[in-house]
Formats: sequence, C-alpha cells, structure tokens
Amino acid sequence: MFDKIKRGIHDWAYDVDGLNARKKEAMEQLTPSLDKIEQIWNDSPEQSKFICDMVQEEFKVYNLGGNAQLVDAYKFGRINKIFSEYQKKGIDANNSFRLAIKKEITDLDLKVTPQNLNILMECLKTINNLNMLITIAKENAYVDNALLVYTEAMVINSLQKKYADLKDLIGEPININEVLGENGQKLQAHDPQALAYVEKLRTLAINIKTELSFIKAREIYQSRK
Repeated sequence: MFDKIKRGIHDWAYDVDGLNARKKEAMEQLTPSLDKIEQIWNDSPEQSKFICDMVQEEFKVYNLGGNAQLVDAYKFGRINKIFSEYQKKGIDANNSFRLAIKKEITDLDLKVTPQNLNILMECLKTINNLNMLITIAKENAYVDNALLVYTEAMVINSLQKKYADLKDLIGEPININEVLGENGQKLQAHDPQALAYVEKLRTLAINIKTELSFIKAREIYQSRK
C-alpha cells in the first residue's frame, strides 16, 4: 500500500516536472517577441517623463495625509463610483467630488486636514490627467511601431498554435490580419480592437515572467534536494 502511494507521488511529481518543462520551453520561445513589444513603450522617452511626474504627484498625496490606497481608489474608479452616487442625489459635481474623497479618506482612516483637502483633490485630478495622457502616449508609441508589433505578433501567434495545449497559459492563436490589419494597418489607424490586443500581449508578458519565475524556483528547490 505504501509503495503504491510512493509510486503515485513519484508519478505526480514526474508529471508536474514534465508539464513545467513544456511550459518553460514554450514561454522561453515567446519571451523575446513579447519583450520587443514591451520595450516599445518601456524605451519611450515619454514613459520615463510620465513616471517621474506621476511619482511626484503621488508623493504630494502622501505628504498631505493620503496613501497608496487612496491613490488606487481614484485610479481604479472606486472614488468615481461614489462620486456618481452623490450626483444622483442632485449634488453638483464639485461638491460630489469633495464628498466622495472625504468618504474614502474616512473609510481608510486617514488624517487629512481641511486645509490640505483642496490641495489633495487637485493632486488626484492631476494623477487622473496623467493616467489619460499615459494611455494616449502608450497607444501612439505602438501605432508608430505598428509593423514591428505585427511582425512579433505573427511569431507569437505561430507559437500559440504550436503549443495549443497550453492555451490557458500562453493564450489562443487569432487571425492577426483581422485584428491588427495587414502589416499592422489597423493598429496604425488606432483601431480599438488592435490596441486592446497589444495591451493583451503586454499582460501576457507579465504573466509569463511570473510563471517562469515559479518554475525556475521549483527547479532550484529540486536541485538542492
């Protein structure tokens, strides 16, 4: 009985390692193309400028009594949702925004003085504007490099076909010409579907790096046993 359990554990470990080896093989082949797409924005001069501006505004928020959770509440729409609820009650936009910020500050148990509240509100508005500008700048960077995105997307697509059994990890192949347009023409035209696909590839790059780090950590652990 004990031997059967041992064999079962051995077979399970073998299957895990075998699957991980295939995952690693696929992801390492995908990584160069995904990196090239990521680098289009990462190497953009605008990216470093916007990041610097964003960090400065976020530090202002922290110095005024806010924190990262408050910034995230604004960035990801939670404050906007509260703002809309106040507006539905007939409260004007400016007061609705103030009340929404104050509610979030209370919920997060932050200490923001009445004197700092107005400045903090302006900082959050600036952060919101920077987010919108970042989105536009990022899209323009990919539009300007549409042919490179198209070329690397074709490579990614062919690997997704080759490793179709790993679609939950590396995504499913699509009709690249239909989504990006031939040679990236739809991307050049700022087509929403094309832009969304590029963002999807950026997310895939992050997920793959995370998964690869787990597999490599397991390999290190196994080598030390």
